[in-house]
Amino acid sequence: MERGHSREFVGNYKDVEISVTAWKDNKTVIMASTFAGEKLLGKVMRYDKTKNRAEIIRPHVIEEYNKHMGGVLTR
Repeated sequence: MERGHSREFVGNYKDVEISVTAWKDNKTVIMASTFAGEKLLGKVMRYDKTKNRAEIIRPHVIEEYNKHMGGVLTR
């Protein structure tokens, strides 16, 4: 996969939908979630190999993870 590309696989286990999303940043990141999936795609700034800033696409599940890592979301 090229940097910024993602692919989502959705399955169902005991009537619970599970989304598994693979996203290519510097390396491939794989996230599984019953809460968020690939869509709504956002944009994030990263440095490329030549140290120039580049805008790449980021899946919603990655954004949610980064927003809440280190804590638990309560509602």
